[in-house]
Amino acid sequence: MPIIRRPRPHTRNFAARRFVDSAQTIGEQAIILQMYHAANVNDAAQTKCTVCWDSVYQQNSKSNCTECYGSTYENGVKFTYRSWSIWTEAQDNEKYTKRGEYQPESRDVQLEAYPEVFQHDFLIRVTRWADDGRTPLELYPWRYVFTSGITDAIVHTGGQLSQGDQDRWGQRASVSALTRDHTIYSYPISLVNPYPRKSGPPS
Repeated sequence: MPIIRRPRPHTRNFAARRFVDSAQTIGEQAIILQMYHAANVNDAAQTKCTVCWDSVYQQNSKSNCTECYGSTYENGVKFTYRSWSIWTEAQDNEKYTKRGEYQPESRDVQLEAYPEVFQHDFLIRVTRWADDGRTPLELYPWRYVFTSGITDAIVHTGGQLSQGDQDRWGQRASVSALTRDHTIYSYPISLVNPYPRKSGPPS
């Protein structure tokens, strides 16, 4: 007679802990800029950008808005968290544009389960942290955008449909370095104040 086991939250917690242990050995902490998206914003509470949003055409009128950073929502950045991460080496990709050859820096990165990242969120590497491990002292000169291929790492237990937030122990994604003229470089990152780490599912 088959045995159907009950869901085991400790299995997900164990997998998440193992990833953090690995990242603390071979990885690094990074700063995630979680932007406002249609999927994570309440339009009644969060207004559209007053600088670039065109209410007639229902789209942004500026591609490089320094108020919403391209998100079309006021202030642009919803949350700023630090997360343990493991990066691959840079991939050599060539892209030809009207101005000539351009070689963007692309990498794959694995992150903690929270906060959940979306395409067009941003990631900032930190070259030096304070002794508290929470306050950045020096930033890597390039900033990265999450491109396609964001995949949840999920543990299935209990013979039931995975519930996402409860079963996710990590995330895998592809990121690309942004050129220095991108508006996200104007977003200030404090080198004095500590950044929180989101370690659990949203309540």
